[in-house]
Amino acid sequence: RRRAVCKFLAFFLVKMPLGSGDAFFGDGAASAGQAKLGDACDELVMKKYLEERRPKPQVKNDSKPVFIKDNTHQAEDSGDEQEENFSDDDPELDRIREMRVLALKQQAQRKEENISKGHGQYREIFEEEFLKEVTGSKWVVCHFFHREFQRCKIIDLHMKNLAPKYLQTKFISLDVEKAPFFIPKLQVKVLPTIIVFKDGVAVDRVVGFDELTGQDDFKTIVLERRLSESCRGIVLPTSKANVVRKGAKSCDSDSD
Repeated sequence: RRRAVCKFLAFFLVKMPLGSGDAFFGDGAASAGQAKLGDACDELVMKKYLEERRPKPQVKNDSKPVFIKDNTHQAEDSGDEQEENFSDDDPELDRIREMRVLALKQQAQRKEENISKGHGQYREIFEEEFLKEVTGSKWVVCHFFHREFQRCKIIDLHMKNLAPKYLQTKFISLDVEKAPFFIPKLQVKVLPTIIVFKDGVAVDRVVGFDELTGQDDFKTIVLERRLSESCRGIVLPTSKANVVRKGAKSCDSDSD
């Protein structure tokens, strides 16, 4: 198509008049001019074609991508590191940590000692063991019972529930028929009787069911609450203590 266009232009230029005259080139001159122009056009077209086909050199781009560095996290990390270094170097925190570790070790040691003394379970003892058991622990709750009394069996059930719950307190029972010496000494006259001992000394007692709602179907929390009034080895959460107080008030109002 380009060659045809060039030939057309050559022919047109040959035939075009020159200056203001009306003369035209002759046919021979026109043919020669057309041939020269055609060859020149062919050469230009071929040169243009070769230039288009020649692969273009790739321009080397030396510019590198620029990344904006975010120093926010680095600042936060450095702040955390400073806090960690500060906490690690703080002698007061080290002292508190050591005291906490020591307290945990002592607590675990006391737990092991209490378990070795029979804490954590409700056991029946004999009269010969009474003094050793009562004086061997700081807090002891002893139930004086008779095997034939139904209310003594009810107390046994509640004591079994409390024993594994409060490892700081020892829960034991003594058959009154097998303790002729200590029963009159402790003035146990009504059954069931529960006596709280602190370092071998009687500090409190619960006689019968009068302080336990007076009913046989009272809950363990009632006895638990009553014993916690004098036995520091039985510590109730505040919520439970409030619930028991409300229940005791309602029972008193019903009885009135």
